[in-house]
Amino acid sequence: MHRDLEWLHDYWRGLPSDTGLPARSQVNLDEIGHLEKVIVLVEVIGSAVDDPASYRFRFVGADLNVFSRAPLAGTLLRDLPDPKAIALLLERYEETTRLKKPISRAGERTLDGIDYRFEYLSLPLSDDGETVDMILSGVTHKRVDEA
Repeated sequence: MHRDLEWLHDYWRGLPSDTGLPARSQVNLDEIGHLEKVIVLVEVIGSAVDDPASYRFRFVGADLNVFSRAPLAGTLLRDLPDPKAIALLLERYEETTRLKKPISRAGERTLDGIDYRFEYLSLPLSDDGETVDMILSGVTHKRVDEA
């Protein structure tokens, strides 16, 4: 796993939680600010975790907005222009919401004719310690020809 994602995972594990999962209010953006370019914060707004309308981007790091060609904050997952991206992210968010545990994946994707290698970490957050209502993610990428 990329060192930034390892750091984020360790940070999440260190958040205090008496009820199970840590809450969004426990995440101090000043403490994770050095990862701002690779962070995504997603709000879970619906109860149908397999519905792309159930996820709203609250914050998307600058390195990741490049792939969407527009700022995503405030956008619903279903409104992304790329159906493949919707399907991929929906799978990750649904899995994180359902399992209530960190999810890590790696893979390759071609965007605009350029092959990228991605690493992804998704961390559940919960105001009540049980129901996932936010997802803190880190996404790193590198061009395959630079790896």
